[in-house]
Amino acid sequence: MLELEDSSTILSNTSIIGPIVDSLMTRHDRSLLREMTLDEVGLEAEQSALKLAQNARYLYDTVIKVNKAFKKKVEAYINVVAENKTLEENSLALKQTAMEAKKRAKQMQRKWFEADQKLIEKDIELETLRLDYAQVAGERDALQARVARWSRAKKHIYKKATIDSILKNTSKAPRLKTGSLPTR
Repeated sequence: MLELEDSSTILSNTSIIGPIVDSLMTRHDRSLLREMTLDEVGLEAEQSALKLAQNARYLYDTVIKVNKAFKKKVEAYINVVAENKTLEENSLALKQTAMEAKKRAKQMQRKWFEADQKLIEKDIELETLRLDYAQVAGERDALQARVARWSRAKKHIYKKATIDSILKNTSKAPRLKTGSLPTR
């Protein structure tokens, strides 16, 4: 590749003039060249070399820009791949979390069902105990009423028994005539 920094390169290195001129010339240019003087040819070659140097510099700058853009694209691609991998990991973690939540929800549903069943059983047991308590309370009240009646009846019976026993004893006792004392 020809590296031309300025026109002095051509003047100092005359061996590159031939390839430069050949690469720039067409048939039409060659016919014009025959009509030109040597100074005009040198000036034309120098201008063509400068133009070629400018084009080479432009191409070099363009290649650098394209290279930088390519590096940016590669870096962006790497970032996209890394982000995609992160998103896949997050998606997998989210799916796993959703599955665990669904599993826990089913377990909670089963536990709620079991708790409801136990609550129903306890309610039935409590209702049975209420009925038993009502029956026992009724029996207790009946027994208390009987005890209260028994106490009154017992007093009445005791009084009657005492009176009967007194009367019985008095009826078996010898009757004394008035004025006589019993002997012993």
